[in-house]
Amino acid sequence: MMRPALLLVAALFAAPAAAGGLDGFPAFAAFLAAERAGAKADLEAAGAGPVAFTDETRGVSGGYASHLRTIRAGGEIFLEAATWDGAGPVRLDRFFDEGAARDEALAAISAHLRALMEREFGPAPEFGPRMQATAPDVAVLSNFTLLEDGAGLAFHFAPGEVAPKDAGPVEARAPTARFAPYLNTEGRALFR
Repeated sequence: MMRPALLLVAALFAAPAAAGGLDGFPAFAAFLAAERAGAKADLEAAGAGPVAFTDETRGVSGGYASHLRTIRAGGEIFLEAATWDGAGPVRLDRFFDEGAARDEALAAISAHLRALMEREFGPAPEFGPRMQATAPDVAVLSNFTLLEDGAGLAFHFAPGEVAPKDAGPVEARAPTARFAPYLNTEGRALFR
């Protein structure tokens, strides 16, 4: 049985989700539509063969919306996650106080993700892809979506990033308790 905190995301390859979850975020929906058209054109021009997209709206709450896109092209799978508020894209560091608190939050999330991966897939080399993909850096940990009702964050990894490639896409969840002590006022209003 799969551990609740770590999910292999086989359900992502179902039919695309309805856009209804983004009704309150027209700029986000328009951005995603334009990005999809551009990615499709670029991949087809590069000879990637048939290109298939799966779009899933996630974590719509507290004035925020998250979206996960899975792209299949040229025998590869790519995952793109994005979170927006009414004004535009939101980075993970927005929810934490600057300085040491932010660094500690990123370190706590990184340690949690690495522990999940080790339990599920075994130890990883110190400088291998898993360590790079889960480094405590806001740019590295940018492929996230919000869990419903402020329950935490889901981090999305393409095949081979944090597990053997044949394991497929991986979703690792970090419950709010893992980073709650480091949340700023905005973060405390969103995450419970």
